[in-house]
Amino acid sequence: MTPEHATRNRGSATSGIRTPVLFDCEVVHHRHEDADHRFSHRLRLWLVDVSAPPAPRAPLSWLLRFRAADHLGDPARTLRENIGHFLLLNGVDTTGGRVLMLAQARALGYVFDPVTLYWCHDRHGRLAAVVAEVRNTFGERHCYLVRPDGEGRAEADKEFYVSPLFPVDGRYLMRFRLEQDRLAVTFVLRRPDEAALRRPAEAAKVPGKPAVPGAARDHTALVATLRGVPVEPRARRLGALLAHPLASYRTITLVHYRSWRLRRLGLRVRRRRFHPPQPGVGPGPTGAPRPRRRQSGGD
Repeated sequence: MTPEHATRNRGSATSGIRTPVLFDCEVVHHRHEDADHRFSHRLRLWLVDVSAPPAPRAPLSWLLRFRAADHLGDPARTLRENIGHFLLLNGVDTTGGRVLMLAQARALGYVFDPVTLYWCHDRHGRLAAVVAEVRNTFGERHCYLVRPDGEGRAEADKEFYVSPLFPVDGRYLMRFRLEQDRLAVTFVLRRPDEAALRRPAEAAKVPGKPAVPGAARDHTALVATLRGVPVEPRARRLGALLAHPLASYRTITLVHYRSWRLRRLGLRVRRRRFHPPQPGVGPGPTGAPRPRRRQSGGD
């Protein structure tokens, strides 16, 4: 079986998943660079078809709502129109295909989703791409469009400032596994060894000691994993909503708290750089975000 055929088979499997699904998840972040620091927390994520996301009536709509304005694209369009427009701008046609979104729901007027994932299928049910929509605490967002192989693996250069404790460099190694009864996603950040990068430059300053090309090597800086199982039956989903109405508030609080803890360990803050607009991601007519005043700090 060729890798292309393997990818198509996996795509057909994800396209046939019954939605909506509420996943009970565990998120684990393990930092290896500068400090060996690990933390985990639990959260609930919804897998929905963006063409027909759940839309309960009031008062439950205050606990479960999916708005286009909370994600990429034009708030005046639908979720499906926005993700389809972004994909077309990047050469991926999903017209007539199914798009599944994994995200937190807006509850009590707020949602903060650090990463929203989209499994995007063509009209034949084949997996055409996976989009990881990443958001930071400055109100910016960036979309990584990847095409996983038959094992769900993909790679992408890091292009977006997320944590103030990492610069914008390195490469993400990703793996996606989505089934009706299981969810598993992994992001591994590989970064260049900064000490090795400095050594050739320092050696070049020493007379008679030439710099060694290719001396810099990369290393694993961070491993983030997400694993989940469905919450069943339907009655338990309602109970989960009522029990965790402040999930997004908790998420943003944990982001700031973990950043504070790492700074207390002596990790230095990396300056945030300008993030170039991505067509189809921002709310403007060309997809560019509205101008924002420069900020400092981080998550």
